[in-house]
Order: sequence, then C-alpha cells, then structure tokens
Amino acid sequence: MRFAFIAVKKASYPVRLLCRCLAVSRSGYYAFAKRQPCARSRRDA
Repeated sequence: MRFAFIAVKKASYPVRLLCRCLAVSRSGYYAFAKRQPCARSRRDA
C-alpha cells in the first residue's frame, strides 16, 4: 500500500521524501516498481 501511494505521488514529490515520510527504503520502492504483477492481478485484468 505504501509503495503504491509513492507510485501515485512521485510526480508531485521526490521519491526520497515520500520514502522518508512513509518510513520505507528507496531500494524497496524501486524493487516494487520493477516487479511484474502477480498472477492474480494478471488474471483479473
């Protein structure tokens, strides 16, 4: 949920700031961003 929020707001705020405010690592966010959607999400789409 936090990473999805960052993905939406990154156009308005720096990723570094969003990660700090939400207490997550930048590397965790970028790993999330590179991941493929899970099988259930692909099926639902």
